[in-house]
Amino acid sequence: FSKAVRACFASLGEDYSPTVKPTGNAKHGDYQCNDAMMLKKRLQGTPDACEPKAAAEKIMQALRDGHDGSVIDTSRISMTGPGIVNAFLSDDYLKAYVTSLQLKGILPPVHPRRRAVMDYSSPNIAKEMHVGHLRSTILGDSLARLLEFCGHEVVRLNHVGDWGTQFGMLIRYIKQFKPDMVSYDPEADAGKLSVSELMDFYKASKKVFDKDADFKKASQEEVVALQAGEATNVRLWRLICAVSERAFSEVYDLLNIRGLVVRGESFYNPKLEATVQELIDKGVAEESKGAWIVQVPGTCAPMMVKKSDGGFNYSSTDMAAVRQRIEEEKGDWLIYITDAGQAEHFKQVFWAAQQVGWWDPQKVRIDHVPFGLVCGPDGKRFKSRSGDTVKLIDLINEAITRARAVLDEKMAQKEDSSLSEAEMAAIAHTVGVGAIKYFDLRGHRTSNYEFSYEKMLALNGNTAVYLLYAYVRIRSICRKYEATGKTMSEARAAFAANPSQLSLSHNSEKDLLRVLMRLQETLDLCTHTLTMHLLADYLYKLSTEFAKFHRDCQVLGSEQELGRLIMCDTVAEVMKKSLELLGLSVPERM
Repeated sequence: FSKAVRACFASLGEDYSPTVKPTGNAKHGDYQCNDAMMLKKRLQGTPDACEPKAAAEKIMQALRDGHDGSVIDTSRISMTGPGIVNAFLSDDYLKAYVTSLQLKGILPPVHPRRRAVMDYSSPNIAKEMHVGHLRSTILGDSLARLLEFCGHEVVRLNHVGDWGTQFGMLIRYIKQFKPDMVSYDPEADAGKLSVSELMDFYKASKKVFDKDADFKKASQEEVVALQAGEATNVRLWRLICAVSERAFSEVYDLLNIRGLVVRGESFYNPKLEATVQELIDKGVAEESKGAWIVQVPGTCAPMMVKKSDGGFNYSSTDMAAVRQRIEEEKGDWLIYITDAGQAEHFKQVFWAAQQVGWWDPQKVRIDHVPFGLVCGPDGKRFKSRSGDTVKLIDLINEAITRARAVLDEKMAQKEDSSLSEAEMAAIAHTVGVGAIKYFDLRGHRTSNYEFSYEKMLALNGNTAVYLLYAYVRIRSICRKYEATGKTMSEARAAFAANPSQLSLSHNSEKDLLRVLMRLQETLDLCTHTLTMHLLADYLYKLSTEFAKFHRDCQVLGSEQELGRLIMCDTVAEVMKKSLELLGLSVPERM
């Protein structure tokens, strides 16, 4: 399209690049170019000036004259509307794409390599992870997988809440009401406590804190002692952190979340004074009633970076964090994955970082990646029946239990099953966790969604269960082929030696490959927009097109057996890689 448009309209210059995108209606073509309608104004007053339809006619003729049919099917170029140029990819190009996937494997889109520092999950120490941590954890993990696949260096940071007044309350409570724990070793004795017990301690300490002035004063003194490095308080703080991190790891293991480095608020504590002082010295922060604030244009309220009593807050910490991640971590792409309610806060942090000179947008990309709420049937935040926040580990285990029930029901319909109990348990885990992840990722991240076990575990529709079954069905075709005494390795070698055996004699074959070949552009768009629902959409479309292909085209025993078998193999590999990028494990049998 670029060559055709520039050939028609020389006054646009050699750098002009037209907008080409997938067609809105597949019957018109695979891709469309709308530039003819926009060129009327741009070309006005030049020798190339013309009406949109005339411009479209010129572009169509240039496409026919300038292509040999190896990429575009020159016999199927058309115009719709006031000047939209549509084109189908040629059969030869579709065949070449499958051949490339078989010979070279699945290649990522090409991007300049960056060091991406990602901030996601971020639970609070001494508190259990709950449903509110679900989206940040799942979205962050899938985006990290995608960026690594695309060649970026990814640093995964878990910015846990491990500092503040609550630790003084907990330490005071332990010393006063659980004195036997004072001597606990953070490493050796962390298993003697649970995070649920820590939450009970916190609730109890809060009640005493609110009622007992002496306890309140003692708790504040414990914070001061902790900040000063007093040995007993530091040991108890480390114990509380160790117990919490064990609980976090249990959740991460269930979800197959890997590579998260815990770097909590305490890490930045030594940097806070210098960070805020530089904001003051450079005139970015100003004094207000004894506190120091940053006035950010377009926001509802100023950002406080130092309280009137000299203390710091989470804004101070986030200012220190963005500076450290650029200057020390050498990140040139910072990504913060939090709920949409924090959008204004991060707008303030990033604006202040730019004003003070720590962030140069020409050198470093910074993104806040917001997401919506997980809701119950009432449209409000998802809660348990008792009205409590749902513990994340309970939610995951319930999904696994329900997935097992679905599998048992399916297996009961079969006369024979060779799956062992251990295999069934593993598949139930894969399906249950995958169902939660996919249900979260399939919608645009900024949208709220209603959490429903029934919907996410449905056998039909856009669910993980449907996609995993689709993948397993494809692999079963390959296993049936191998049951005849042949191997897929031999089939792949035979195809590599003679790719012409891919005939594309049926429209369902062509339609399947047209969807298949959009993998790279989908991954490219996901990377640029930091949205994963596009990959989920691609997967669902691919699986539905494969179902049509399988309905219409016999694979085993047909004259086109090898070519169609290779199509099955290629689709399976693309599905597996795409599911893995979304964070789903993929079973070979179900």
